[in-house]
Amino acid sequence: MPRKRVAGVSLVCLAAISLCSCSTLRFWERGGDKAGANAQPVAEAPASNDMSDAEREAALIKTVEKEINAANRQTRQQQEAVEHLKPYFFKAYSVYKTEAGDADIVIQEKDSHSLPYVADVTLEKQRFSTRMHRKRADAAEDSDFLRETGVETITYEFKNGRWQRAGSMFIAEKTERNAGAEWVEVKEAPVKTATPEEPERGWFSRVWSAISGR
Repeated sequence: MPRKRVAGVSLVCLAAISLCSCSTLRFWERGGDKAGANAQPVAEAPASNDMSDAEREAALIKTVEKEINAANRQTRQQQEAVEHLKPYFFKAYSVYKTEAGDADIVIQEKDSHSLPYVADVTLEKQRFSTRMHRKRADAAEDSDFLRETGVETITYEFKNGRWQRAGSMFIAEKTERNAGAEWVEVKEAPVKTATPEEPERGWFSRVWSAISGR
């Protein structure tokens, strides 16, 4: 190879190495790749502890109020709808007797970033349900509701900045049958009625149940 050509090639290589070195230096001086250099600090989502205790409880009460209103405003058609809980068919609906603002609320803080709070909300409730039937047609014709009066404890979990229902437990204190113009308490063991499926109870409900015996 002619000497002039070799010299020319050498100069080109040196220039290329110099450019790469400068580029690499700028890369590390800027802290990484182009995207990293231009990226702004990522703003984290508002943490749950950014809310005050009063704000968090107010949000819970609002969530409970929506559930109470949804249950108490059911139409007659909704109340008469046949539900299916394998292998049975039945009718069931509930009415809450406690306002959300008057509910017994216990909020507990957890050592968890994804689930920082859980709450148990206790309400007075009446549950109406028919006997359980093997056939849908028999359940559809059944209008003999038993009324159970008691308390329900609903467990909520605080996830992603909002309260979500996790489960519930209802304890009936009195069972009555409609005897024309009035409800008469059932003294003997009542005929087995339907208990609609509930989501799995939260850990706090289970612990509280073990402690309180409820």
